[in-house]
Amino acid sequence: MEDLATEIQEWIQEGDQVIAGGDLNKEIRGPAIKELVANLGMHNLIFQNHDKTDAPTTFFRNKNGKVLDGIWGKANISAIKCGHLEPCDFPGDHLAVWMDISYNCALGHNPPLPANPDANRLQLHQPPIVKKYLKTHKAEVMKHALPARQFNLERSTSMGVPLSPLQQTEAIKVDTLETKAMLRAHRKCRKVCWARCLSQKLWTFLSACFSFGRQPCADVRGSESAQTCGSAGRKRPRLI
Repeated sequence: MEDLATEIQEWIQEGDQVIAGGDLNKEIRGPAIKELVANLGMHNLIFQNHDKTDAPTTFFRNKNGKVLDGIWGKANISAIKCGHLEPCDFPGDHLAVWMDISYNCALGHNPPLPANPDANRLQLHQPPIVKKYLKTHKAEVMKHALPARQFNLERSTSMGVPLSPLQQTEAIKVDTLETKAMLRAHRKCRKVCWARCLSQKLWTFLSACFSFGRQPCADVRGSESAQTCGSAGRKRPRLI
């Protein structure tokens, strides 16, 4: 057993996934086997899904109720299905131990690259937009009484005690409504932002047009054509 443990330890250090199984000729629920497996960072895959106190005797000639056969794996390996076959379903004098594991669990997988969409950020350099966001968000929050609901939920909890089903449901509802309030405020501010951007661009366009209309007067100032560049003779830009 010591030689097997040493070899398994080498495989684990090399980064291999290890699944070991067989007849150990010892009670696998005893302290010796449990300590050996724990030192290797492994666990019994059969007992993960089945009660070890109800495990069948795996050796036909054993009259003491000992379980001698098992399957063990690293901590990150788990069996989808597992168990023992019926007596005489497999050749030999031991019950066959079987299990199913997924391909990803045994060999890993390559997850797709995460997508990083551009976040829509609140433009803090524009006070009207910030004011609009805070006003809209506050109205949505007060509409659903979120501060009071959050306060009552926190007061009903205790340190170290898991949330009850009702408390979990309320926490999810409060979080969902808060998220909707933030999204609604953001949509409102996005419209304000677009309106301000359009007005700024329109003002820039008009300024450029009027500057272009006055530019010939500056170029010909002092010449005879300057006399025709008065307010009556100046051509105004036409906006289409």
